[in-house]
Amino acid sequence: FRSEIGDAAKAEAVYRQVIEIDPNEASLVIPAARALGELYEGSEQWAKLAEALGIEVRLVLDAAESKAIYRRIAELYDKVLGDKPRAIDAWKARLAEDGADHEALASLETLYEQTPTRVLRAEHLAAIAVQTGRDKDRQRVRLLREQASLDNNYLRGVLARHSLEAKWKEWTP
Repeated sequence: FRSEIGDAAKAEAVYRQVIEIDPNEASLVIPAARALGELYEGSEQWAKLAEALGIEVRLVLDAAESKAIYRRIAELYDKVLGDKPRAIDAWKARLAEDGADHEALASLETLYEQTPTRVLRAEHLAAIAVQTGRDKDRQRVRLLREQASLDNNYLRGVLARHSLEAKWKEWTP
């Protein structure tokens, strides 16, 4: 169809219109999504390719085909686009279809190991508890003061940034 139109932008618009006619009609949507995928792959529009594959995989009935599409989506996000959270989402969607999918499980494990996790310092937890202000938060502050090694200079900075110094003084005689 693109060669008949001769213009990739027009072809893209037509394929998108076809998808919008009935987004749940596989006989319309799958060929249009595949055509969009070819356009995007040819022009190296990887995020749009992943989107087109996502449209297609929603309606594909064959389990093996669905697995292959999810793998392609995950690999695009992970290796080409560098978007690990979206790669994880793709593998999780594949795993939702087959909970015993060893490839999806192994890929998720690898991605989780590569994904950095932010951990809050005890000083931040104390400030959050003070800011929240419930009785059980007062108890948490007491426990943190007793059991955690708080850096008082760092804690003062956190409290100052969030205007919590006065409340801290009320809570910690």
